Amino acid sequence: MPASKKRIQNRGTLNVGTQQVPAELRDWVHIWHGVRVNNGAEDTSIFHTGSRIEDMPFWKQFIRLPSNSLFPRVFTTDNPRKPYKDFLYVLLNMRWPMLLTVLLGVFLVNIFFFAALTCFACGEPTNFFEAFDLSYQTFTTIGFGVVYPMHTCSNISMSVESFASMMIVSAITGLVFAKFAKPQAKVAFSKVCVVQPYGKKYLALVVRVANATQSRDVTHDVIMEAVFKVNLLRVEHKTKHIWDHDEEVSEKRRLSRGASVMTMQHGEDIMDEAAYSRTKVLTSYNLKLLQNNFITFRMGVAVVHVIDESSPLYGMSKNDIAQSDMLVEVAMSGVDSTLQDTVSERYIYTATDLVWGYRFAELLEFNERNAEVIMNFAKLSAVDSAPIDDARYLKPKLSTGLPSDNYESAKSGYTHDVARRRSHKKSRASHDQEQNHPYHDESALHVGWPKIIFVFVLAFVVINFTFGLLYWLHMGGISSYSDENVSQFELAFYMSVHTLATIGYGSIAPKPKSVYINIVVFIESMVGIITVTIITGIAWSKFARPRAHIHFSSKMTIATIYGHRCLVFRAANTRHSGEVHENFFRIGVILTNRRTGLRQMYDVPLVTAEWPSIKLPATLIHVINENSPFYKFHSMKELSQSRVAVIALLTGLDTTFSENVYARKMYFWDDFAYDMRFEDFAVIERDRVVVDYERFDRLVPEDRDEEVMTTPVLSVRSLLAGDLV
Repeated sequence: MPASKKRIQNRGTLNVGTQQVPAELRDWVHIWHGVRVNNGAEDTSIFHTGSRIEDMPFWKQFIRLPSNSLFPRVFTTDNPRKPYKDFLYVLLNMRWPMLLTVLLGVFLVNIFFFAALTCFACGEPTNFFEAFDLSYQTFTTIGFGVVYPMHTCSNISMSVESFASMMIVSAITGLVFAKFAKPQAKVAFSKVCVVQPYGKKYLALVVRVANATQSRDVTHDVIMEAVFKVNLLRVEHKTKHIWDHDEEVSEKRRLSRGASVMTMQHGEDIMDEAAYSRTKVLTSYNLKLLQNNFITFRMGVAVVHVIDESSPLYGMSKNDIAQSDMLVEVAMSGVDSTLQDTVSERYIYTATDLVWGYRFAELLEFNERNAEVIMNFAKLSAVDSAPIDDARYLKPKLSTGLPSDNYESAKSGYTHDVARRRSHKKSRASHDQEQNHPYHDESALHVGWPKIIFVFVLAFVVINFTFGLLYWLHMGGISSYSDENVSQFELAFYMSVHTLATIGYGSIAPKPKSVYINIVVFIESMVGIITVTIITGIAWSKFARPRAHIHFSSKMTIATIYGHRCLVFRAANTRHSGEVHENFFRIGVILTNRRTGLRQMYDVPLVTAEWPSIKLPATLIHVINENSPFYKFHSMKELSQSRVAVIALLTGLDTTFSENVYARKMYFWDDFAYDMRFEDFAVIERDRVVVDYERFDRLVPEDRDEEVMTTPVLSVRSLLAGDLV
């Protein structure tokens, strides 16, 4: 049985990869470590609906990529991935009107460029409009024959344009194929989510989701193995325990710096703590659902989270929720029964979208006379009153601090959905640095575009020289216009170019009675068609091949977090465009058993194994207790003696292709650090996140204040002023 099928059967009962969290740790395990909160001088909300594409004017929707990402605007500095490498994701995520505008622009720029080149550099044709006619006929391979190149310069220019035409048309064809092959989920979410009574004791957070297909047949466009997830991101104040601990540690660090360190060297900056909140933290929760998976999803379903004692929303009143700085993401993924392909969709709600004391109105209407069920989408977000008795449903909290002190549903087990995985699909593996396997040098899918273009240029030149030589051997079989002012071999070479690119100006052509030349032309025309087909296939295959582009920290560190020894490392999605959702991490430790001498691997659970998004990089933590394989190691020497190695694996869902992507990183014993901690590397602000990758891998001693010998996390203002990389 394929692994994907096995996991589907076991889904919801696994306890793999997630560490059971003791009660004394639960007030910090949900914190998004390494991230600072900046509400600004006016203490504005971080999360609001204004950045959602549905709430934007039409012209902004036209030019902006459709995205309901948790972090739609991420500014980065020192990003290891260059922005131009994500241009494909930008194009694939564009709306069709904008994409067609861009493609038209590519055509026009190419045509105008070669028209200007032939007119002003070659002086032929002398009229720019005639040069434009020659350029577009060459690019589109029309070749009416009314205008044509006559001299060497213009012939070379048109030969280069014909090659550019072959490459551009093939690349655009592959791009359009990939976009058409990209599955789209026909799913509609309610514009609001409601908080309503659930039984006599609890409240429930409810979102309604409907299959928005236009088909009237209930057996068509069914989404199978539909899996729903609800993630909560919230800005919270630190608990008294965390606050006291942080103040104590900060005081110790300040005292340990010494007077000599207080004088900063020239060019070193001190982080301005006044710009960021010292009392607020960003937290993340995976809300437990009453039912998170459905065998089929054809009409409408209610996604329900019961607000019980384990919920981070427990005990919150209407005013508490209205004043909360939070974001709720509802995600759906499944298999489209028509396309037999994975589809996914998500929607974002903020505190203003939560309606207190209402329930959704009936969505379905039944016509018994015609035996029809009518889905009235006008009622998708319609609500009816459902009053909430605060005295009954709002119980006082049993603990102080965050509303999430006792919340453990996100840590109760591994419920990583795998409905999107199908046995007939090949797994796609990715890593921020390609491994040196022999097949990487042989497969075009694993070769970069510069090398591929170089090979195509070389092939274009070799093919044309080869066939040009064959034509040159029998020049008597070639007819040409009298004003063609080139040598005999040039004439044969340009005829080869015209044939391979299927231009056919008519200025150079085989004589009808020359059997030899016509046979060679026939062979070359077939070679040209096959070449264009190969280029198109490679372009489509590369465009339709998702990769994770995940960057792991260069080191793992064993540090103390709130009094607990922990193994810590980081991971980030370095893309500038495109998102990876439903990220699930696993790590395994490989070490030598001193008694048997055998190398063995052990699964090591993480406190938070699943993350909704890592556009804002994740800090992954494993608490070292008596059950941990790291419990017996106390120094780098002991790690080296056991030849400890750790492999970190990420599985995620690429939202551009709706496909699984994978990334991995291997850490060896010399990649560990002791008693060192990672610095803060990101700031979350209203409508934007700022990630400083220069700090991503930076480690400092635990007893040292991070203000010393560091550069500041850049603000958005400085980024916009020219520091953005």
